Amino acid sequence: RQIHRHESRLRRSGEKARIELEQIQTLRKEVEDSLMDAYGVKTVEQLHEAIRKNPQFVPAKKSQQNVPTNAPPALSQPLAKRAA
Repeated sequence: RQIHRHESRLRRSGEKARIELEQIQTLRKEVEDSLMDAYGVKTVEQLHEAIRKNPQFVPAKKSQQNVPTNAPPALSQPLAKRAA
C-alpha cells in the first residue's frame, strides 16, 4: 500500500512538472518569436548570432507604437495569474 501511495505521488508531481515545462516552453517560444521579429531574423540560430554580434542592440518595440499606454497592465495580467 505504501509503495502504491509513493507511485501515485510521483505520478502527480511528474504531471505537474510536465505541465510547468510546457508552460515554460510556450513562454520561451513567445519570447524567441518576438525577439526574432525585433531583430528581423527568421531562425533562432540567426537570433543567437545577431545577439552575439551586437549585445548592446535594443530592439524597437513595434507593438508600443499602435497600442494605447493603458495596454501593458492587460498584457502583464496573464503572467501574474500564472505566478499565483
